[in-house]
Amino acid sequence: ENPTLRDRLELLMDHREERMLETSSWELTETHLVNPLKKLSGKKNWTSEEIQRCAGLFRTNGLAVQATGLSPDQEWLEDDELGNGRALYPTMCALSHSCSPNCRVMHSLNYKLVIRSTKHVPAGEELTI
Repeated sequence: ENPTLRDRLELLMDHREERMLETSSWELTETHLVNPLKKLSGKKNWTSEEIQRCAGLFRTNGLAVQATGLSPDQEWLEDDELGNGRALYPTMCALSHSCSPNCRVMHSLNYKLVIRSTKHVPAGEELTI
């Protein structure tokens, strides 16, 4: 079975309870992200909970990306000309962290990630980054 993106995102943590305890940060997110997006959502009527879930997913699982979106036919720019952003890679988020990982994450063109093993990984061993 090939799970849908929504199904894969449902498996990720957003640390909602912990974020709610950071009241100043929670209120800042409500004021500057949730409320404006609710106004822009039009007929979709996004809820505060849905928007906070998205914010939590990016805060908890998001990966900083920079200057990786260029296609081979695009003009190259300096990193500071492109700015910074965050992207969500649900498959990569499923990998466990290790202080001695057996894989590494590499950025590729068009905001793609490549996961490469750094050593022989026996069948059945957990992939870690």
